[in-house]
Amino acid sequence: MFQTQEVFGVPIYFDHVDIKADIQLDALAHEHANNYVYKTLQVNGSKHKLESSDNGLITSIVFLNQERNINILFHKEWTNVFPQDLNIEYLGINSVTADDWNYSPRSGDVIVFPSHLKYKISSDEGYTIFNYTLA
Repeated sequence: MFQTQEVFGVPIYFDHVDIKADIQLDALAHEHANNYVYKTLQVNGSKHKLESSDNGLITSIVFLNQERNINILFHKEWTNVFPQDLNIEYLGINSVTADDWNYSPRSGDVIVFPSHLKYKISSDEGYTIFNYTLA
């Protein structure tokens, strides 16, 4: 069962599936992007259809790495509360005050998020990225 977590005030979708040899990754990624758009974000499906796109609004990543040796780092390029040049010291870091958020996916993890979120993956292989737009 999928779950969502807010990072920088934006919901990010997570799920885990068993990757089998005959699985179609594009169909898998599209199914989870649908869950994110229509169930998590509650976009009106009768007015907006999710379609594959090179420059999409939604990014879906399926991780295939056998070892848990890949990290995905989300980075916030803006500050929601105070400008970064003030160097405010917080007693605790949360999804609003953090500048970045790190996750170590395992094989079969699916992450879906808005394409405007900046991210970096620590490896050049072990995952497949799909992008979607709303028509």
